[in-house]
Amino acid sequence: MVLILFNKNRDVTANRGECINPEKENRAAITCSIPTIVQDVDLTMSIMLQPNEENQNCPILSIHFFYCYDQIFVFDYVTVETTNHTRLKLKLSYNWQFKGEKNQDNGAKLLYIPDFIGDMCKSIASKVRGTLSSVSFDNFHKNSADIFALPYLETTRQIIQRESWIAKGRLERQRITDEAQAEKSRKQLLELLPDCAIVEAIGHSSIDVKARAESNKIEAEVKIEDSKGETEALGIEAEAELTRLREACDAEIEYIEKQNKLEIDLKERK
Repeated sequence: MVLILFNKNRDVTANRGECINPEKENRAAITCSIPTIVQDVDLTMSIMLQPNEENQNCPILSIHFFYCYDQIFVFDYVTVETTNHTRLKLKLSYNWQFKGEKNQDNGAKLLYIPDFIGDMCKSIASKVRGTLSSVSFDNFHKNSADIFALPYLETTRQIIQRESWIAKGRLERQRITDEAQAEKSRKQLLELLPDCAIVEAIGHSSIDVKARAESNKIEAEVKIEDSKGETEALGIEAEAELTRLREACDAEIEYIEKQNKLEIDLKERK
């Protein structure tokens, strides 16, 4: 019956007296339980387009019985700060419902609020920040179950407990990973220490050998220079002695020649 009504392109105002299914009784009514807050809208009075709309509203185009005003489960991320200035990022989850008298006035009050979910999240986040501003990080970490009230629904409590276990498991896994990485780095350091000692010993030995070789080289060069100096001194001394002997011989020869010449002159005079 519902599909027949939806597939029938008819005006609900002009053709409301037309019988859709003559085989059935005209007194039969179609009912639908609506588990949410709804607002009746006369589409014939809302044909003017708003700035955020694209197409004109026409009757018999909507195939929905009702539109959910929002999901029944919402969550929000809140950044809080404890007394010792520790920042925490919390994920708060809410399972909300409306309690009130079923009349048009109370329903209209709710629908007049453009963003009541945002206002609700801001209000609860403000209360959470005010509560945690007087609690230290250690106290919050140890006694978080006493600070926050336990959820009313068992399923919600199980979900939160599971998320808590998952977070603790992640922290424990991160701690184990960090310890394993630190142990690995320590092992690498211990493995490198002997190599460093060997390199240091080789470096000292190499420096000693180079210093000893340089010392021997300098000593040999000094000896060579001394030998060159002694050789040059001996050469100079021998040259001087040779010059002296040559001059002595020349003087003796000259003396003998003069002596012989005098003897010859004396003999000629006689």
